[in-house]
Amino acid sequence: MSRHGYGNGTRNRYGGGRVDRDVPEPSGRVRPGLTELVFVVDESGSMYALRDDTVGGFNATLEKNRRLDGEANVSVVFFSDEARVACDRRPISEVEPLGPDDYQPGGCTALLDALGGAIKHTALVQSCQPDGWRAEHVVVVVITDGLENASHSYTYDRVRRMVGACKRQGWEFVFLGANIDAIAEAGRIGICEDRVAQYVCDRGGVDLAYDAVSEVTCGARVGCIPLDWNARVNEDARRRG
Repeated sequence: MSRHGYGNGTRNRYGGGRVDRDVPEPSGRVRPGLTELVFVVDESGSMYALRDDTVGGFNATLEKNRRLDGEANVSVVFFSDEARVACDRRPISEVEPLGPDDYQPGGCTALLDALGGAIKHTALVQSCQPDGWRAEHVVVVVITDGLENASHSYTYDRVRRMVGACKRQGWEFVFLGANIDAIAEAGRIGICEDRVAQYVCDRGGVDLAYDAVSEVTCGARVGCIPLDWNARVNEDARRRG
């Protein structure tokens, strides 16, 4: 593990399990102002050329969220051939920026395993919190530049049911995709069009994508996601894609 606490992380931490137990009901009262930020980020080989831009964009998002009032816990799951838990529910004040060695793209795209595992883990934690400590907001952000092609534990149908159960509990899901039909792919896992952004897979596109991530996460933390959070990145994709 590197000094930033990302390093190689924990691989295959999130396993299978019965679908009806994936999303338990939350218990207890919420803690006002507390948000769970869960980032599920593509680390497959096709992201290698954009490694520095991804690191910079993520760090900028982290810094913008630090400036907000209220509390936030941060979880980061990278995925390539398998999921890698890089950061598990750390208070945002304690999360160090990503360093050059913390994000190492390579391999395929096990998106469903990463997202399904992240949802299951987060939902379980929320169901076990003491009264008054459950998060007021849970925001899950998925960023990918390609189609799912490597998952073993989770299917589209299973993840879609999990997303639906979490949305009924008030969670927000956001999907940003490049080199794919982002709206169609997000729809397969139950994320609606107004929570989807299409970005161009180059430096400018990644910068705009993380600007959108900053806007949507900061907005969700105060309970008001801007209607146009994805306008600039979508327009760039229409113009240049």
